[in-house]
Amino acid sequence: MESKISAQAKQILTITSYFQTCEFFLIQDYPDPEASKILNDIANFLPLLHPKLFLSLTSYFQTSLNISTRRHSQCSLVITTLQNGIENLDLFNKLIVPDFLAPTKPEKDHFIFISRKIHSNLILQSKVTLKLKYKILLSSDNYSEKVSKAETFCFFCATVEKSHIETINLKDVKSAHKLFPDWTKNGYGHALRVSSPTKYPFVIELEEISKNKWICKRGQYRYVLEALLPHFNFTYKIFPSTGHDSGKPIGNGSTWTGVVGDILKGDADLGTSTSYNFVRYPLLGFTRGSRYIWVTFTLGQPTSYYTWEAMFWPFSLELWISTFFSLATVTLIFRLLERFDSVSVGKYEQNHLSTLRISFTLVGKDIPSYPKANPARVLLCFWQFSCVVLSTAYVSKIVGLLAFPVLEAQPSNFKELVDPNFRYGWGMDLSGGNLYAHFESSTNLVLRKVFRGLEPPKTAVDCYGEAMRRKFACISWRGTADYVAFKNLTLIKGKSPLISVDRDKTLFLPLGFAMRRNSILMPNFNKVIQLLVDSGQGSKWIEEDLAGVLKESVNWRKDGNLHQGRSREENSELLTLNHLMGVFFMFIFGNGFAILCFSVEFLNTVIKCVSKTKE
Repeated sequence: MESKISAQAKQILTITSYFQTCEFFLIQDYPDPEASKILNDIANFLPLLHPKLFLSLTSYFQTSLNISTRRHSQCSLVITTLQNGIENLDLFNKLIVPDFLAPTKPEKDHFIFISRKIHSNLILQSKVTLKLKYKILLSSDNYSEKVSKAETFCFFCATVEKSHIETINLKDVKSAHKLFPDWTKNGYGHALRVSSPTKYPFVIELEEISKNKWICKRGQYRYVLEALLPHFNFTYKIFPSTGHDSGKPIGNGSTWTGVVGDILKGDADLGTSTSYNFVRYPLLGFTRGSRYIWVTFTLGQPTSYYTWEAMFWPFSLELWISTFFSLATVTLIFRLLERFDSVSVGKYEQNHLSTLRISFTLVGKDIPSYPKANPARVLLCFWQFSCVVLSTAYVSKIVGLLAFPVLEAQPSNFKELVDPNFRYGWGMDLSGGNLYAHFESSTNLVLRKVFRGLEPPKTAVDCYGEAMRRKFACISWRGTADYVAFKNLTLIKGKSPLISVDRDKTLFLPLGFAMRRNSILMPNFNKVIQLLVDSGQGSKWIEEDLAGVLKESVNWRKDGNLHQGRSREENSELLTLNHLMGVFFMFIFGNGFAILCFSVEFLNTVIKCVSKTKE
């Protein structure tokens, strides 16, 4: 039986031994007896070589039940005859490697094309095959002939003297890596085109050094580009995206602006600051993230909370009640003891001395005289000891409240933010894109309430400035607040005047690169980015970038460029009326109580005088 197998079928069966765990696709583009014989020979012998085989076979690029739309294995080997060269490659592309939900992956799977020699250059350089990372072409004048060399396409190694077409001697091939080289590991100095929006300076900032010539001035993406691309011998040319945003659909969604539009039109190879959503995901591919961002809200520092009630805060309600109950009890006992003391003075003087002794002891003052009776003296000693403990505790607590005033309560999540009891307003910066769409399309009742209450969008500086001036929450990407604080605000003792509420996170996204879907560069880029993140480079880059932003801001202020803003927080180093408001309330209360006592005594005196006159 073996003698009846065509020479090329034998070679391909040998190649399949390198793909023991893969799924196989056998496709014929045009009715041709020789091509049919090759594929039939392969189909008949493959089950013998690969007992656990998943095999899909179709003819003439017609959709067949045999073509699986679900991947059974981690890899695939596609064997295709191209009798008429590139004539049917578009049909091949729609069948086996569509843009979305493909049965094969152009950036990972392997492809073998069988064709006549006259079509070899056209096939390898067509738009369809250029999207395939691992591919070889077996070409001959006659399908029955044995092919000694395979041809493949080197994506970036062409020069004036050298072509993109590379040949592989099949006799020297001992593994799949030899037969299908990874030509994307060396970019040969090729410059990748990078499209970048200008609305997210906390991750990337561009600078125009001459007309239509831009450089990456700073930001997380600059570090990633400078660490990633030289690893594969690439350079890059960066430019602002169309419309300076990440991407918005126009009309029915067939046309896009921003980074998405630049990549879909082929004007860019990479895109920065572009995250995926349900609309972009079928159109683009995204690398692993070098850092993660999420949506949260940022508030200004809480203001100090001053009130006359602070005078009562050192003690709990139970302790205040116990203190006044003890005061009343001691007063009563003193009066009883002095009433039955034969040595004590008159009644009016007894009450007067009891009140003075109890009051002076409570506030830590020397008493005018000590009682003469031993029981009263014993009681006074214990009362003085109790007052020392109570007054010391009160003074220590009240000093702490004056030195470290209570701060106002602030919302810690979106549910509290929309709570009317907090009386906060909220709005977004001009990030737009996914940020706005997330709240607009959310089914969460809290987030929908946030969306309905949004104030008109502001620039990032104005949005955070509003949060510092009043009870306002600026909703934005996490990281923007740090950038604005370091660049535009004066740090208080090295700390930001803004507070980002990280307890409640929503729309958690990786910050990677956008690329054409199934890009041949993505697998290698993902490996290196993952290694960089695992080694801790991502966190280091964020710290270095913010340090550079702060240094630039300090130098700018040293040159006299200082704009005075206004914060809700007053100077906490000076004592003001608000700090000691409770004392004045107590003073007013004392005056009122003294007037009341005077009025009572005055009326008693008048009544007594009237009574004596009548007598």
